Amino acid sequence: MPYLSITTSTDLFETIQATLIHQASQLVAEGLGKSETHVAVSWQHARMQFGAADAPSGFLELRNVGAITKAGRSALTSKLSELLSKEADIPIDRIHIHFMEVLRSEWGWNGKTLAEG
Repeated sequence: MPYLSITTSTDLFETIQATLIHQASQLVAEGLGKSETHVAVSWQHARMQFGAADAPSGFLELRNVGAITKAGRSALTSKLSELLSKEADIPIDRIHIHFMEVLRSEWGWNGKTLAEG
């Protein structure tokens, strides 16, 4: 179950939030080769500063059970950055993405960890 957390320094109208979350969910599912029914995406607004400036910026964190290939990280970085730049009007050079690979024993769902089956 991949989880993408999107944080932007710009507040977004609800319609833009919905579009951003929906399109990001599709990109993550496609990029990781997983069903979108298992993808979770959230968005939040926060005050941020990158590079000693408070200009519009974004930080994304993608957690996934299992490995994310180098090619997958590269493609997702490009596609998610383009999406966030377009929908939230954030320059691509002010978007940062962190990828995290999570062990099955460290992810709980449906009352048990994924390692428990």
